[in-house]
Amino acid sequence: MTAREGRAYPAPARIPRRGGPGASRRRPGGGSGDRGRAFRPHPRPRAGSRARAPSGAGRAGRRAATGLVFNIQKFSVHDGGGIRTLVFLKGCPLRCPWCSNPESQAARPETGHDPSRCLGAAACGACAEACPRGLVRARGEALAFDRAGCDGCGACVRACPAGARILYGREMSASAVLDRVEEDAVFYQRSGGGLTLSGGEPLSQGGFALEILREAARRRVDASLETAGAVAEKTLLAAAGLTGSVIYDLKHWDPVILSRTVGGDGALPARNLRALRAALPEAVIRVRIPVIPGFNGSLPDLLKTASLVPEGLAPPELLPFHRLGEAKYALLGREPPFRAEPWPPDRFAGLVRAFREALGCGARPGAGGRPPGDGGAPPGRRGFQG
Repeated sequence: MTAREGRAYPAPARIPRRGGPGASRRRPGGGSGDRGRAFRPHPRPRAGSRARAPSGAGRAGRRAATGLVFNIQKFSVHDGGGIRTLVFLKGCPLRCPWCSNPESQAARPETGHDPSRCLGAAACGACAEACPRGLVRARGEALAFDRAGCDGCGACVRACPAGARILYGREMSASAVLDRVEEDAVFYQRSGGGLTLSGGEPLSQGGFALEILREAARRRVDASLETAGAVAEKTLLAAAGLTGSVIYDLKHWDPVILSRTVGGDGALPARNLRALRAALPEAVIRVRIPVIPGFNGSLPDLLKTASLVPEGLAPPELLPFHRLGEAKYALLGREPPFRAEPWPPDRFAGLVRAFREALGCGARPGAGGRPPGDGGAPPGRRGFQG
């Protein structure tokens, strides 16, 4: 599912908590009209400020009173049961060349720039005036941006009248995240939905992820987790124990090839999946394999990867490769590190049928799931939508 692209608008005022001073009656599903807009950031919290940890928060929660969120996407139907709100945490230990969300990788706020929207130095130049570090300078009619020194303060984003600058990453508390999630509570109740924590790799902010999941449990919001398993086993098990389901990505059966391609310990994802199954045998675990041309796209490679799935779990879903995220690299001043042509739909459907038949489970209409890395954002932009 993709949200439509919209202009950049100031972030909406925070809705008062129910029963608090100035509280007003909420419209069911309030805020869903914000979907797809790249909002200007709220002012950053003062240095050293800490949000109050929720009741019952453990040591990890106290260490991460706030964390970095780069997107909140409403009305998703592909990432857990029912209608869900996806919360994307920034930061990932892996560097998949085909990643369609490059803004999710760095564990710090980043500023994107869309030259097609920029009014230029002569007509505007508001970002150059607003930057406290002087990193935006006029170069003829255009504006040059020194990304290396940018700390993601968001001053240029707030100043830009055309929405040409996008902030990827806002510091939030777990309570603020759940306030946004609960705006669509009526849809969760009717569909069996809730919150899905994604990324990046959400568990790369382990303490903050656990605090969000504890807060969701306290408010009786169903939570799911999307992970690639490239994290400490202890963190994975703690997070999975607070969720109703885990969506687990496996990328390749060969740890050497996996490590060489995406970084990290190539044996860790499969090892963590076994540990997760052993420690929480009743947990609902959905395994998915992103099918990448030239990496794992042959039927033998897919079957070997599927053999890593512990006994008792459903056969893995296959996710088709796409190129929808390539434009985001340009917004960040980067070149896409991986270029390949997606399979035609008929060819991919044939691969899915052959895969399922080889596993002895038969073909299933519509099998294939959501494309890998597609967080539901517009292909060209994904500012903070929350």
